[in-house]
This record gives sequence, C-alpha cells and structure tokens, in this order.
Amino acid sequence: MTVQNPAIFLQEGSHPAEDVRRALGAIVGQSGGLVGTSDLLVSENSAGADMSIDVADGAIWIAGTEATYQGVYFCENRGVTNIPVQAADVVDPRIDLVVALDIVTGTPAVSPVAPALPANAFSLATISVAANATTIVDANITDTRTPTDTVITGDLTVEGTLTADSSN
Repeated sequence: MTVQNPAIFLQEGSHPAEDVRRALGAIVGQSGGLVGTSDLLVSENSAGADMSIDVADGAIWIAGTEATYQGVYFCENRGVTNIPVQAADVVDPRIDLVVALDIVTGTPAVSPVAPALPANAFSLATISVAANATTIVDANITDTRTPTDTVITGDLTVEGTLTADSSN
C-alpha cells in the first residue's frame, strides 16, 4: 500500500498537535479539502475490471470533526492505491461510499442509499454495486469531490510553488 501513514502532527508527549493542526487550518481552511483538483480520483482497477477500485495519488487536508478545536489533518496517497470492494449481494443493489482512503459498504436494498459520511472523513466517490455484480467499472463510480472542497485560493495554491523575495 502506498498511503503515507500515520498522518503528520498526531499528538506525541506534550507536543501541542491540536494547536499546530489549527494553525495549518487557518492557512488551508478549517473545512479541509483536496490539495490539487485531480488528487485522489477514484476509477476502475487499471489492471483489469474486477471488484476493486483505484484511488489516484494525491493529498488532502481532512477536517477533524470529533472535537470543536481538532483542526485539520494532512493525508497523502503516494501512488495509486487499489482497494477491494465487498462482494455484491445476490438479490439487491447497494451504494458504497469511498472516503480517503477506505470504502464504507452500503446496505443492499431495492432502493439503496449511500452510507452516512463517518466522522473525520472526506467523500471521494460513491459506487453503485448491482446485484450479482462481478466487476466495478468507471460507469459505476460517481465522483463526489466537489470544487468547494478543493483548497485553491487566488494566486496561491497549495499545489503551486512558492518563492521567497530575497529583497526583504
């Protein structure tokens, strides 16, 4: 697996990790978001259609949602990560939710709905898993990354290159 784990700035001893995460959130936005517009794109398995998906490389700031002043966490996927999708139900379809970087399996039903977004998670895509499905293809995947979740502001982008002015 290529996921950079654990996330940086986890609490260690007396280090005030929460303060650092909140300071970073002031820069990138407390709601978090993708670092680049193509980061963590979900697609069918590039090695051949099966019951798995690929999550593209990229980085994301994920807002901590379990405490008022939790701040944001930086997470990075270094390379494409293949994630297996649970086997399809034999009778009913379901909708799975892809979050960075896991799958929340939905409940099979005649009219399925996507699972609720877990705490401390960022939605990347939903997957429509038909009854008796044996493959997941791009047509089954709906991208749920939205432009409002992307961390890009004015001339400064988190994915851009910053240069220092040596005259100051």
